Amino acid sequence: MKTWQMIKELTENPHKEFVRELDGLHIKTNKDGELIWDNGYQFIRLGHTWKEVKKAVDFMTALNSRKFVKVEHDLIKPNYIKYERLDLLMLKLAESFTNADFTEIIEDGKWYIED
Repeated sequence: MKTWQMIKELTENPHKEFVRELDGLHIKTNKDGELIWDNGYQFIRLGHTWKEVKKAVDFMTALNSRKFVKVEHDLIKPNYIKYERLDLLMLKLAESFTNADFTEIIEDGKWYIED
């Protein structure tokens, strides 16, 4: 997304964080609603592109969100799991992994909630 879109997202949800795709500059807002970023950087340009930094949550937070979720774990191939309903994701995991691996993914996985 472009800089204006990133700023719009921060305006709508100040808890989000972004990184600049060019060099990984990390930008967010502080408790006063001010844009802050990593030391050593002085400006951002309107033409820069950004991506949101998604923060992992625990399984119970994902469950209680009632939103589409995904999980990442060393046992799961990258991009194998997309954001989807929790019941469908559980079915996919149960069909793909042993009981022990399934349990480990639930307990130790990095869970993400779709906005």
